[in-house]
Amino acid sequence: MSLTTGEISALLEEGRAALEAAWVDNVALRDDHTLVLKLRSRERETLYLLFSTRPRVVRFHFILEKPRALPEPPPFAAARGHERSDYSR
Repeated sequence: MSLTTGEISALLEEGRAALEAAWVDNVALRDDHTLVLKLRSRERETLYLLFSTRPRVVRFHFILEKPRALPEPPPFAAARGHERSDYSR
């Protein structure tokens, strides 16, 4: 089931304070359907925001722990010469 406009609005409102004060430090794929943004706040706090497009379970939310990275970069990253992201920064 996909998220409704109302559900997306509620999730964005809930995370507004954290998101407004943060910037994207890194982006990584966990699998074919899951993208994780590593966010940094002005206070140097690290946040991880997960987006999943898996059929019937579309979701996005903060996760508490650093996610595992893929063993190899996805084709679009490899084509641009990017290295595998391991969130070590």
